[in-house]
Amino acid sequence: MTRSHRLYSLLRVAEAQEQQAARGLSEAQRLLQQQHHQLEEMHRYREEYTQYFQTVGRNGVGVQQLQQLQSFLTQLDRAIGQQKQRLQQYLQQLEQRRNGWLEARSHVKALGKLEERYRQEERCLAAHREQAEVDDRYQHWAEDSGKI
Repeated sequence: MTRSHRLYSLLRVAEAQEQQAARGLSEAQRLLQQQHHQLEEMHRYREEYTQYFQTVGRNGVGVQQLQQLQSFLTQLDRAIGQQKQRLQQYLQQLEQRRNGWLEARSHVKALGKLEERYRQEERCLAAHREQAEVDDRYQHWAEDSGKI
């Protein structure tokens, strides 16, 4: 088995790992977008609730209802803060997956270049061997013919 053939097997394994890393990256991007969308929804909901709070406040409400509304907004703000933290975690995970994919891709490229170099060397060796055989046959022919 030639070096290039052995390396070809390793290259196939590395390509499979790169594809797996690419799928992981894609999933991380999807999850990040999902978390970002959820944060946007929470901001919209908070804006709607703030407008409702202002409308109710203008129409006159009791102290207890105002306290409940304010408490709810505080809880919502806390949830938004937690969602921002989650978003940061998903962003870090995306970066890790991206780095893993880039590393796998780089590995595949390096193995591909090495395999090509091995193939080129094997082609050169085969050409030299063939030339040596031709030279050897010619020399034997010439000796047998009495031309040398």
